[in-house]
Formats: sequence, structure tokens, C-alpha cells
Amino acid sequence: MIYVTGDLHGEIERFDAKEFKKLKKNDTLIVCGDFGFVWDGSAREEKLLKKLSKKKYNILFVEGCHDNLTRLSHLPAEEWNGGKVHRIADNIFHLIRGNVFNIEGKSFFAFGGTRSASIDLDTMAADWWELELPTQEEMQQGKAALDAAGGTVDFIITHDCAAKLKSLITMDKDSINHLNVYLEDIAGSYKFGRWFFGCHHMDKPVLQNVTAVYQQLHAIM
Repeated sequence: MIYVTGDLHGEIERFDAKEFKKLKKNDTLIVCGDFGFVWDGSAREEKLLKKLSKKKYNILFVEGCHDNLTRLSHLPAEEWNGGKVHRIADNIFHLIRGNVFNIEGKSFFAFGGTRSASIDLDTMAADWWELELPTQEEMQQGKAALDAAGGTVDFIITHDCAAKLKSLITMDKDSINHLNVYLEDIAGSYKFGRWFFGCHHMDKPVLQNVTAVYQQLHAIM
């Protein structure tokens, strides 16, 4: 089984929730950004990752703005299920943006990233924020991967959402950035079965086949 959830923000308590007990050996949990367990490299964080590494299922995530992209970018990329990942542990993988993965017989296009709404309040170095949004090369890679998949995938997993939808959610056109515009292009240019995104801290189907996820656990197959 494959399950999708939203922003964990490094809260290990989420894994103690009753619904998370559904996950069994060889299942897959996908987190739509803000995984939060790769952040400061502290002893506490290492302890939490060790605890998660003992889970019998795989934990996959795309990046949000509460994932340390500098640390992730320094990890070696490797091939996994048709795309490139950063391996955090034997069962924990960061899905590198712009790749299509084959998981349990289904295709998944992963494209993390967002723009932090509180840059001035964060303590990371200035070059940290440049990694939050995709480069032209990453966006081209994403389209190339979708083209190679025949222009159709079963699922799209992102942290933020397409531009028109973000305008409706935030009621703030100034919050739209080139990632949102890119995702709008993806939505209009390629076919997909269902799209899940996090970032906006709500559990709600926003379109017929597009769902915002946060704390709920969604069984998708």
C-alpha cells in the first residue's frame, strides 16, 4: 500500500497516531514536503532518524522550506526506482525534484520546493533560500522526465501547488513565484491521475483530482 501525508516538520509524534499504525512491512509513506527530520544535524535529530530507520516501510519525501536543502544537496545522488534520490537511511529517501519514479507499479512525478514566507525570520544563510526554488535546469529535467514517461503519470507529488490554485488558496497574487507558474504549465501540458501537495496546512480536495494534504493519512492504492 502507498500512503500520502503532509508536512511533518520533524514531529516524531505523528508516527504514533492511530492511523499511522496502518502502515505495514513493505508499504510506502510519501510526505509532501517539510519532512523536517533533515535540518540541523543535532544528536536529537540523528536519534529520531535512527528511530525512523527501524520502520518496516519506506519513507519518501519531496523538499519543502523546512528541510535543510544545503545538507541534502551534499548527499550523493543515486538511482532508485527509475529516478534519482538522496538516501537518508535504508528506508528513507529524498525524491530529487524533476524525476519520475515507479513505485508499486505506479508512476510518480516528484517536484519539491517552495518559497519561504518568513525568510527574514529564519536563521539560515542567504544562499539557503536560493535552493528553495528550482533552477531552469531542474525545470527542464522535470519536463524531460515527463516526456520520457509518455506525457502521463499516475500521481504528481509536490510541496507547493500550481499558480491559479495558489492564488485561490492564499488570495495573494504576490505570493506566486516561478515554481507555481511552472507547476501550472505541468498541469496544463501533461496528463496525471491524481496530484497531492502540502505546504498550505490543510486537508482538503481542492479540485476533482487535486488534494491538499497535511495531517491526515491518505491511502492512494
